[in-house]
Amino acid sequence: MRGKVVRAKSEDTRKAILDAAEKLFSQAGFHGVSMRAIAVEAAVPQGLLHYHFGNKEGLFDAVLARRVVPLVERRVALLERRLAEARGGRPSIEAIVDAFFRPLMELGREEAGIHYSRLIAMVVNATDPRSRDLTRRYFDTMAKNYIAAIRQALPGLDEADAAWGYYFLMGAGIVSIARSGRIEDLSEGACRADDIDAVLARVVPYCAAGLRGIAGAAEINADITRSSLGRKRHA
Repeated sequence: MRGKVVRAKSEDTRKAILDAAEKLFSQAGFHGVSMRAIAVEAAVPQGLLHYHFGNKEGLFDAVLARRVVPLVERRVALLERRLAEARGGRPSIEAIVDAFFRPLMELGREEAGIHYSRLIAMVVNATDPRSRDLTRRYFDTMAKNYIAAIRQALPGLDEADAAWGYYFLMGAGIVSIARSGRIEDLSEGACRADDIDAVLARVVPYCAAGLRGIAGAAEINADITRSSLGRKRHA
């Protein structure tokens, strides 16, 4: 019994540290937060941060992993479901886009998710080696699956256009989860970034239309190229 109590207390301490670190990192970034500040926020001795996570890099990684792993798993599961529903045919691009956005938006329904959403927006936008490594490690495999699915939904897209399309999806996602207050300012309070259903109802058709636009432009360019080659052969 005593062992169970000790383990439970250790898990509670670990969670308190992760919650505190997530909140502070989301506000000031990796370099703007000290281990001491996190310990104060978590109301634990600073030594426990080193005991559980080693150093600040280890703690930052653990903060990301706690939510990004289930987020990626949810996105992949939804994508696989949408592809299965197509029964080997062409899935709708709206279904693919919804599978990308829905888990991310639903994460923001919880207060803790708001801190994480801001943090992940910071990391994905950052150019320092640590952030780029974390982004590659956690997101690249999933991203390539989505790029392939976009091409399956829109066969007119080549690899480069599909990659650009995914990149723009990612950008829309980052803006949508940042909770900067900008949409509230622009709409004079008529729109709220925390209205997840309203966001999904608009961002999915918006991005799907954009991807179709890229595919349409690619087809037009291909037609122009074929026409130009035909004229040269007959010249």
